Amino acid sequence: MPTYKVSKVSSTCRRKGLALRVASLGGVAVMPCSACAAAGSLCVFSPQYPKCSECIRRGVPCDGNFSEADFDRLESEKRKLEAALWASLARQRKEAVEAESLGQRIESLKKAQGAMIAREAQSLEQAEQEERQAQQANAALEVGFDEQQLAAFFGAPEGSCSGGDNLQGSQG
Repeated sequence: MPTYKVSKVSSTCRRKGLALRVASLGGVAVMPCSACAAAGSLCVFSPQYPKCSECIRRGVPCDGNFSEADFDRLESEKRKLEAALWASLARQRKEAVEAESLGQRIESLKKAQGAMIAREAQSLEQAEQEERQAQQANAALEVGFDEQQLAAFFGAPEGSCSGGDNLQGSQG
């Protein structure tokens, strides 16, 4: 009877496959094992296996102390940080909306102030014009008029002033 040789996958290939699975499903160690620390490698572990992915791939002993409790602690901390991040982003969005609203209110108040200034300037201009007209009228009255000019101004008939007196007073 012929003997058939069954092709076996080498242990090196199996180690590399296991290392890839641990790396894809695991988490980064809080404290790397001594082999990863010495090599400057990223120390990734799975809570189901006591070795990190790099030590598995290299086929060396791993002195990392990885436990399911450590993994769960990391996962809990990660979830807390994610929740804090989302809360912070929500606050930022709310504050951005509030800041935009405040900016719009400020612009509205500036427009109202501009309208008030325009109204006051128009009112002031009108008052100044009325003052100028009053001053011009007073200036015309202060100038000495003779009897004819006064009669013409007041609409009185000429010679109606008594005794030929003028408004500048009688001279004796």
